[in-house]
Amino acid sequence: AKMNAMRDIYTSWQREKSALSILQVSKATVYRWRLKGTIQSRKVGAIRYYDVGEFLKRLEEGEPDQRV
Repeated sequence: AKMNAMRDIYTSWQREKSALSILQVSKATVYRWRLKGTIQSRKVGAIRYYDVGEFLKRLEEGEPDQRV
């Protein structure tokens, strides 16, 4: 239920610092996830955004290819 509420709150793309705080992971972990395609990211200018809402949705659904 907690993950469901979190997913509903974070439906948008988040800046890196916010994503790290929401997911409670280190910068190195989110970097590895980005390289593996575990979490989607986009860079706008010098700022990187992460699709936290989609990540939490896939985590909650327990997608087989989800590496956490």
